[in-house]
Amino acid sequence: MRIKVTNRKCKIVTGGVDNLIDYDLYKNLKRELSVFVPNHERTLKFKQRVWDGKIRFITKSLEFNTGFLPAVYGMLTDAGFKITLEDYRDNVISYPESIVTELQAFPLRDYQERLATTGMHNMLSDMYFPRGIYNAATNAGKNSIITSIILSLKANTLVLVHRKELLKQIKSALETEGIEVHQVGLGKFSTGNVTVAMYKTLLNKTTDVNVKAYLDSVECLLVDECHRAASKEYMKLIDQINAFAVYYFSGTPLASENAIDHMNIFARSGAILEVIENKFLMEKGYSQEIQIIMLNYDERTLHPGEMYDDEVSRIRYSKDKLQMMRHVCETFPKDQILIPVESIEHGKFLIKNLINLPTTIEFVTGPDKDRDEKLERFKNKTTRILIATMLMKEGINIPTINTIIYAAGGKSETTIKQLAGRLVRADGINDTCKFFDFNDIGGYVGKHVEKRLEIYRKENFKILT
Repeated sequence: MRIKVTNRKCKIVTGGVDNLIDYDLYKNLKRELSVFVPNHERTLKFKQRVWDGKIRFITKSLEFNTGFLPAVYGMLTDAGFKITLEDYRDNVISYPESIVTELQAFPLRDYQERLATTGMHNMLSDMYFPRGIYNAATNAGKNSIITSIILSLKANTLVLVHRKELLKQIKSALETEGIEVHQVGLGKFSTGNVTVAMYKTLLNKTTDVNVKAYLDSVECLLVDECHRAASKEYMKLIDQINAFAVYYFSGTPLASENAIDHMNIFARSGAILEVIENKFLMEKGYSQEIQIIMLNYDERTLHPGEMYDDEVSRIRYSKDKLQMMRHVCETFPKDQILIPVESIEHGKFLIKNLINLPTTIEFVTGPDKDRDEKLERFKNKTTRILIATMLMKEGINIPTINTIIYAAGGKSETTIKQLAGRLVRADGINDTCKFFDFNDIGGYVGKHVEKRLEIYRKENFKILT
């Protein structure tokens, strides 16, 4: 059996002895490379049994995305096929005999060196296959790994981000190592040997012939916060990039509950290369220990038959819960306290009722015109308490945060892990940090509390009562 490999697609070609093996290729491969469509059971086609409710990631002609190649190769090898990989890839990068680990600002830690080496020395059979997913928790040192990849591969590299904070951070980290960085986004559009780009800005220019030529010339693609890369817009851009090496980064690469999103991420990247969890970083002393403090408040009466939206509204705007937040803020007046909220309305309610605390407090949202200034004031400790919408989940590096009052609620593992990442960065002073949560009562919100506690235990956070 032969598998023809290009940067984007692979195709299985059979013949001869392959046909003697009692194995239905398409049937078996489509079983592995297909997932159910959400709510498929409600569709007429499914009810009429003319559709099994699944979406396929392999064609009847046995063509599939190159990111699936490790899985397909392993599956067919296990089935008894002898496989020859025929390499038709272009924009080829040479196998790096040595990896750059001595960075000027942040020399790679032992595990970071292992992560960088794993990705850049990745092989599939005898074929160099530099691609895959880094599942690394916040504070794992993603920017150091990205820098090592760029310096080691010496390739025409494109780094895609979705937020300006990420663009600024990665660009700054690369420039610290003396790398000339071109920028797409924040009013600039310049591409070069190393480019950091806001993906939407770049996508909007893909009709330009010069931009098309640039995307076709990219040799190494790095995608930050890759759990977002399964969106239609993001995939539309990535599918125009002809990269030989592809690395995805996220602490929660499979954050979506939609299996189709997971498959779309694997299809364009590859297998998970390494997993670095909060637990490991805390045990090694790279991250502070998180102490979860569960708080009770008086207004916690169960209301039988209460609808979900009513429950959420009740706990968000509870005056007793508000007083508990106030108590925490007053008890720790020198802490840098972040209060995450799910909605702007909730944030407005809290700032209105906490504004008279004996310390500086501000409220920031994504669309806020003064957003950068407010974040800077919080970073330099001019502001002690910051109420913020979910813009704080990703791309904000403020190591001085040592306390979170979790006002957002819900049951999202992704949100909790990302916010925890804002908290655990070592500040050079403390060994522990505080994460206050609330024992909400209700048919729905009570289950959310149970789910959050499960997440805290899974992440090895210390739960205090």
